[in-house]
Amino acid sequence: MSACKVFISHSSEDVPIVRSFVDNILIGTFLLDHSADDIFCTSLPGMSIEPGEQWREEIKRKLSDAEVVFFIITPNFKSSEVCLNEMGAAWVMCDYIIPLIVDPIKFDQIGALINVKQGEKLLSETGLDRVKGKLHKLLGVDSSGVKDDYWTEQKKKLIKDVEEHIKNNPFPLPVSKDTIENLQRENCMLESELEVKKVLSSKLIKENENLLSRINALELIKDAETVKEVNISHGVLDNLEIEYKEFEDLIKEVINKSNSFKPVIRTLIYSDFTGNKLMIDSQFYSAEIMYAMANGIIDDDCNIEWSSIKAMRDLNDALCKLKSFYEQASSDLINKIENDYPEANYDFDCLSFWEDVIGMKMDHD
Repeated sequence: MSACKVFISHSSEDVPIVRSFVDNILIGTFLLDHSADDIFCTSLPGMSIEPGEQWREEIKRKLSDAEVVFFIITPNFKSSEVCLNEMGAAWVMCDYIIPLIVDPIKFDQIGALINVKQGEKLLSETGLDRVKGKLHKLLGVDSSGVKDDYWTEQKKKLIKDVEEHIKNNPFPLPVSKDTIENLQRENCMLESELEVKKVLSSKLIKENENLLSRINALELIKDAETVKEVNISHGVLDNLEIEYKEFEDLIKEVINKSNSFKPVIRTLIYSDFTGNKLMIDSQFYSAEIMYAMANGIIDDDCNIEWSSIKAMRDLNDALCKLKSFYEQASSDLINKIENDYPEANYDFDCLSFWEDVIGMKMDHD
């Protein structure tokens, strides 16, 4: 087990960044050996711990023997317990440490254990120039043979590779200690509010049960009509009242859709929709009939053109909805209609139903 020259501490999430630094700078520029003898990096083949070696002991030994330790500090590094442990151990065991930070990490976020003055920005050309000088001094590597053009090319390639990786794999947004503490306080407040609401909810349930009991008792005392009026005024409706309200709403829609037509045309609409032909005085209503023909509402035989214009289609749709609803109505609703309109026939196709219940005004003989 030989010592290593360079120890690289990093997050396993940042392997592409570390690989580019090793390939372009340590190996590509300074010609360090692609093995754990020169470079120790747990994530790269040939530079990590051999199978069967004691993992903790070997990392401790590599840290102790390394001539320089690089920390590739990213948000992933800061959130890694292993990386932070390595940082603490390096502070005790290593002589020279170079933190390389990557945005959005700032120098004041590196940590109190590390000498910030030794840190550099990984994606800064001037910072990499200083790293080159430090390696030359620490490792005794002769960098005089590295031509400026070649060094510039290697720097730019590293920066381009890392920036492209970060663009495609953005770091998670960092969360400050203050934010975490605020969220914890907010969570405690919400939990307290929840407990209070549970108590209030239990209290409201009991109050509601008592109120319902009082209402039932009052209903036994008051007459049915008075109870009904109170329920309606408070928005409390039974099934029949809900059904009747829907029936009235459908009637209102039919009336609204038919108001634009003359009464004699409504007569033709009734005749066509129900099949019950009513007689009209064509000469007396000639103006209305000619107008309806001119607008495609009826044909030459005074039959309704249901699909001719939107107004006719809307009225047909409203009538169909009303008829379908009425045909499926409960017996209670039918009985109510009979009681409310004793002079009308409750058959939907009957003229009295249209005139009295629906309330459609028509002209006919």
